[in-house]
Amino acid sequence: MAKVKKDKKLYLLFLWHMHQPVYKDPFTGAYKLPWVFLHAIKDYSEMLKYYEIFPIKATFNFVPSLLDQLKDYQSTECNDETLSVIKKPVNMLSLNERQYIIPRLFWANENTMIKPLGRYYEIYLKYKNNSSESLNEKEILDVEVMFLISWTGTFIREESSFIKKLIHKQRDYTEDEKSELIRILHEKIKYIFTQLQNLSNNIEISVTPYFHPILPLLENMESAKEVLPDIELPENRLYLGEDAEWHVEEAVNIYETYFGEKPKGVWPAEGSVSQDILKYFNKAGFTWAATDEDILAKSIGTSFGNIGKKLCLYERHYIEINGKRLFLFFRDKQLSDLIGFKYSSEDPKKAADDFISRLRVIYDSCDFSPLVPVILDGENAWEYYPNNARMFFERLYEELSDKTWLQTSTMSEAVNIKETEEHNLDKIIAGSWIRGDFATWVGHSEKNTAWEKLFDTKTIFNKNKTQLNKKQVSEVDRLLKIAEGSDWFWWYGDDHHTNQQDILDSLFRSHLQAVYKYMNLSIPEDLHKPIHSEEPTGIILPKNTITPVIDGKISDFFEYMGAGYCDMSQDLSSMHMEKGFFKELYWGFDSRYLYLAVFTHQSTQINGTKVALEIQNNKTIKTEFNLNKNDLTVHKPKDLDIDHAYDEILEIKISLSYFFGDTAPIRLSAVKNGNILDLIPTYDFIHLPVKKEYLQEWAI
Repeated sequence: MAKVKKDKKLYLLFLWHMHQPVYKDPFTGAYKLPWVFLHAIKDYSEMLKYYEIFPIKATFNFVPSLLDQLKDYQSTECNDETLSVIKKPVNMLSLNERQYIIPRLFWANENTMIKPLGRYYEIYLKYKNNSSESLNEKEILDVEVMFLISWTGTFIREESSFIKKLIHKQRDYTEDEKSELIRILHEKIKYIFTQLQNLSNNIEISVTPYFHPILPLLENMESAKEVLPDIELPENRLYLGEDAEWHVEEAVNIYETYFGEKPKGVWPAEGSVSQDILKYFNKAGFTWAATDEDILAKSIGTSFGNIGKKLCLYERHYIEINGKRLFLFFRDKQLSDLIGFKYSSEDPKKAADDFISRLRVIYDSCDFSPLVPVILDGENAWEYYPNNARMFFERLYEELSDKTWLQTSTMSEAVNIKETEEHNLDKIIAGSWIRGDFATWVGHSEKNTAWEKLFDTKTIFNKNKTQLNKKQVSEVDRLLKIAEGSDWFWWYGDDHHTNQQDILDSLFRSHLQAVYKYMNLSIPEDLHKPIHSEEPTGIILPKNTITPVIDGKISDFFEYMGAGYCDMSQDLSSMHMEKGFFKELYWGFDSRYLYLAVFTHQSTQINGTKVALEIQNNKTIKTEFNLNKNDLTVHKPKDLDIDHAYDEILEIKISLSYFFGDTAPIRLSAVKNGNILDLIPTYDFIHLPVKKEYLQEWAI
């Protein structure tokens, strides 16, 4: 056994990735969606604030196009469609404006953001039952203020006596109070840039290529076949390597404009890498780049099925390019996903302690100083935690500050940590943080259609750009590069869902339409047609009632005939988590019970897996099922009218008395040996309709 180094420490490398796509309409200059503003006041400043309070370090990754949008939002004059309507006095709103704004005022998590503000929840229930037409002017004004407060970070709430008074007041707000609240929130966005400057001793700021493109697909779309040889690629595809290089170089240039120096590190969009694109990082002068553990596993020809095999993940890796070392960090998927997806539904103290205990296992397992990269979205997860994850982070950061065997570090500092093992990589296999492939951005018919429209527009531009002046060429080129961003392709297809899908589809096509306008050419008719299909995919609603026998198998052909169906390999949400356990769900009901038949991907090694069922009503009810093959007993949790049995499938029977209203909100998760295997949906709950009178009206 190797001798453990006396000065061994575990170095925890947090990288918080801050990103939103470009929401600005190229024709009107208005922001179509308010997410940059809302995440700025709730998440960006809040995440940085912890590093003012605690003696810890981390890397914050900002996408350049996000920095540009944050700069716009520093001003109260920023042209945002949602905020413009909110700023308008309610008694001056037209009927169309009311119908536009009221649904948007409930774009907040019901449990963690709406319910805690009593008046907000009261009006939400009225809206939910009677739609926007039932709200009067006083209620609309109250909801406008409460909506903004619900998206305001906990530290901003505490630091502003004015916002404290608004929260205490709860109702009967004035237009002047609303205006002052909006002014304060814009001021807080200015402070984000001050924080980034002031925290230079605690944080490192890294960067992503400018408009967040999947660089390997721009450089060579055939790279998608490196891991998925049978993936369907768009026809007539273009080489966009020059664009890929521009995204990298321009990111460095704009970073220097904002921060007065060149960045040392890069998180490529979606952790997407290939051997070919590393040359751009080398040329741009980056010291390090980061991606996912799946890339390392595939590059060295192994899998990380257990802690022993995974220890190499925590070494200091580098690859030589033209005689120069580029250090590579590979995110620990399990640790990152626990924070991003699982801990939000757990007790904050227990969740933080669980995270620390997992770090201790890594520390005890290594005979060198391990580097543990934990890399995840720095904005979207926290609305699913109580109190914006404040209790979780305070406990976690207190514990991290207190451990002598553990030290937090920036990525650039980790490059120079000599006590770790060093590993020279021969090559990097192409892939991303999602399954180690590119299927999230290419391969589906909708995704490929979007690429083909981009390629067609680029081809037309190349043929006509000699007729444009220098400024026009620059403007058109920028429009095309915005359209190369990963987010547009993320939303196409059926693997992710958002209620704003039609707006995002329209925004993507608007950037291509604007190219034709600049060139004084007719906009092709197909660019006016949505790429995204409005037809439901992955879910089929029930046709009739069912009453199956709960025995862990399909014991009769007709048991689930006419039942509803859900493809559980899809995310059913805006966020992405690896799906590797749940496969399909059949569901239905009779006059007393809701029935679930859960099929899994795995036919072996299921023993020891725990499946948790959460039911949402006035409070969340949670129960766990232990899956063991050949266990034919029908189990009934104490004090709950819920039966389950597991043999070939998991069958669950739930009393309808737990559900109020027309739907049954449920959520399923699978955990084995403390490791999260799957969540369905990734966030929120599946809302299954359970009213008989709707059966004949439901459409597939």
